[in-house]
Amino acid sequence: KEWLKNIVQPSQNTNLLSTNIDAFLSFKKPRVEANTLNVYKALKSLLNRYEKHTKTQLIVRGLDMTFRDKFLAYLNEEGYANGTIILYVRALVSVLKFAKRRGVSVSNDLEFFKEGLKKKKTLNVYLTLDEIDTIYSLEGLSAKEDLTRDWLVISCFTGQRASDLFKFDKKNLNKQGDILTVQQTKNKNSKPISIPLLPIVLEILKKYNGNFPPLLSDVVKNNFNYYGKLIKEVCKKAKLNDKVSTLQYKSGKNNSEVVYKKKWELVSSHSGRRSFCTNMYGKLPTPLLMLISGHKKEDTLLLYINKDRIIDLEDLRGQMMDALK
Repeated sequence: KEWLKNIVQPSQNTNLLSTNIDAFLSFKKPRVEANTLNVYKALKSLLNRYEKHTKTQLIVRGLDMTFRDKFLAYLNEEGYANGTIILYVRALVSVLKFAKRRGVSVSNDLEFFKEGLKKKKTLNVYLTLDEIDTIYSLEGLSAKEDLTRDWLVISCFTGQRASDLFKFDKKNLNKQGDILTVQQTKNKNSKPISIPLLPIVLEILKKYNGNFPPLLSDVVKNNFNYYGKLIKEVCKKAKLNDKVSTLQYKSGKNNSEVVYKKKWELVSSHSGRRSFCTNMYGKLPTPLLMLISGHKKEDTLLLYINKDRIIDLEDLRGQMMDALK
């Protein structure tokens, strides 16, 4: 264990959480992939904000269940999705276990930190084709909102995760510039997929001289935060004020209640992908839809589908008649 202790300079206070996160990052950097490391870097930034919010300096030994519950409440108040909260808590547990291996005293509560944290059922919000068209036609946006709008529309018609969305680049287009090849982050062992780009996406690329929109920040990890906040502003300006249902959880609890909020309040970085899957389901053959979205199982895909979507009944009638021929 001596070599672990030497990762941190002796002059530093090894009881500080910030010191242990720095040591953890130094240890992990050559050993994990960039995406995994970015989760821990994001955790560090998040905890820095939490310290400023609470006007405290976090000590490893003091991170008990009382801290955990307050931290969960803070994350919920900040609007983090349940899956993201679970991700950060698990990352924090890894940091604290690392500190313990280095001989730093940790709370006996550590073994209970993940208790009660479960993936929670959600009511998915998606954008209809008419709403996407309204968003695309918006005028009077700020420069950042304009970029966000373009990325959101691209997301609605390519169906990729935000983590892959911001990696789109002109070099991944074919010679004609109308087919995008993507290596999905979560399916890194699978073959790259090719996505035909629809006219609305090609119009956006034309706006940027055949390339995708610039990122919202030069710091890659900040793009997700900016994007998540700005798409709400864009959708608010698009007057997506219809009340839609969502599940609201009390901090630290697994029971929920259905509440109604304006749609713009509920859109997130996942909404583009959900919109693609919902709008295309039943129109594209399911295997082709799964090929583009990267879902390996149909039941997983169905979790993304909003079952209350608006259905074109005449189109459905035509498909039913075609099936009988």
